[in-house]
This record gives sequence, structure tokens and C-alpha cells, in this order.
Amino acid sequence: MDIQNLASASMVVIHSLLAMLKDNNIDVNSAVMRLSSASGEAVSPEVNLGELTQQTLDELQKAKTQKLTVPKGFVLVPREPTDEMIMAGYQSKDKTNNLRVNYQAMIEAQEQVG
Repeated sequence: MDIQNLASASMVVIHSLLAMLKDNNIDVNSAVMRLSSASGEAVSPEVNLGELTQQTLDELQKAKTQKLTVPKGFVLVPREPTDEMIMAGYQSKDKTNNLRVNYQAMIEAQEQVG
């Protein structure tokens, strides 16, 4: 399960559990659910919520212990550029007004920091 699907599944499980916990008469292990589109069309098979919860917890535990791998040619950068990145991009702009060059300077500045 990739991280995006894991996050989506986790949110569904968490919201479903919270809704079910409001009613003490519901046994989570006997409850089933099916994901559907906004139009009501089923997009997943019916699954046991208790089993899905356990699978989600297992996958989250595995994700915590696995080293994140970045595909070749990609780098991890902060959501918001650091001061060093902004300065590197600004300084490269003095040399050229090429966005690709500016971006590369920002990435290189981030790689030096982290």
C-alpha cells in the first residue's frame, strides 16, 4: 500500500471508528463498510472494519520503521522554502532570469542544509 492510499485509508478508518464509538451498542469487529464515490457507486469490496483497522495499524507501524526512499531524480524539500533556499534563488536571479536555474540553485541550497 503506498503512502497516499495508506493515509486515505487511515482517515476513513479513523472517521468511521469515531462515528461508531458514539453508539456503544456497535461492535467494531462485526461492522462492515464499503467505500463509495460521491454518486454512491461502490468503489471497494465490503470489508470488516475491525480487520481494516488492524491492517491500517500494521501498515502504519511498518511505515514508521521503513526508511523513506526517494525516486531517482527527485529530492525532498520543505513545503515552505528555507531562508537559505530563497537567498540562493535570489542570488541566481542576478546571474540569469531563468526559472530553471533559480530552482536548481534553491534545491542545491536545501541539499547543503539537510
